[in-house]
Amino acid sequence: MRTPLSFTVSIHAALAFLVLLACRADQTNLFPQVRFVPVDVRVVDSTTTLPVVGAIVRPECMGGTPYATNSCRTDTNGVARITSFERLTAVRVTMSGYEEASQAFLPTNGVLTNAVVRLKRVRK
Repeated sequence: MRTPLSFTVSIHAALAFLVLLACRADQTNLFPQVRFVPVDVRVVDSTTTLPVVGAIVRPECMGGTPYATNSCRTDTNGVARITSFERLTAVRVTMSGYEEASQAFLPTNGVLTNAVVRLKRVRK
């Protein structure tokens, strides 16, 4: 027995409408005790303390898996703004010509102000 074409089209249209509604709905946090905040991570050369421009900063989640959609490059001041957990930030930073670095930061007085990563140059 074949399904009528109009029934199939109706089902697809209804599913598309539901997906559209779901995408437009306000996203709710399933874990209200977990808050995400913007964090400025500064990347500097470990020897000169000058900003490292163009470094890739990737926030790390549990298990060391990066949030690929939240990767940022540092600007001319060596700063990248990421979104991370309010109470803990962990990042992995990579840049050509430098060793990869991973670092975690804890807030001081409820504010993450110490998010500086020092990269070491690769010896040739």
